[in-house]
Amino acid sequence: MSKYQFVLDQLGLQSLRPRVYQVDDDETAAHPFEEPDLSILGTPVFSRVSLADSKDATKNIVLDAALVDLSMDKNIVSTPVTGKKGTFKEYVADGDYSITIKGVIFSKDDSYPLEEMNKLIAVCQSPNSLKVSSEFLSLFKIYNLVIKNYSLGQSEKQGYLNIQPFTLTCMSDQPVELRLK
Repeated sequence: MSKYQFVLDQLGLQSLRPRVYQVDDDETAAHPFEEPDLSILGTPVFSRVSLADSKDATKNIVLDAALVDLSMDKNIVSTPVTGKKGTFKEYVADGDYSITIKGVIFSKDDSYPLEEMNKLIAVCQSPNSLKVSSEFLSLFKIYNLVIKNYSLGQSEKQGYLNIQPFTLTCMSDQPVELRLK
């Protein structure tokens, strides 16, 4: 087992390896991800996540080794009804998506990924909405988000200097344009 695979397994990121299906040349069916992109480790990447500050283009990062979890609460008002069991539910609207991006930043050599970490820290500390590009998130029409909190920890079980795990907790964001009359 390679040291990269060991680290990914220890961080619970085993599913970064996508399944690739072979399609015969005479078939017209197209695979949604025709040719997988490759990470700097040379392994296939299911979906890259790119983050960029909406007001400062110098603050940006591309995350190759990341998994995205997504959930959404609906805004529903529950009203008790006299003489009935349960409540009357009234759908008001969809809430924001809650997004968790978990992964690792790494360097090819055995040195700490300082340049990529500086990029990630700059993006995380941005007070602005972030533009996000991800095939998975685009399925839900999520193109902007804000980072609520982030975690960058050192772990004994990771065992390598060139790997930095991270977790970003985000909310989807819809840009609103206000016009003064």
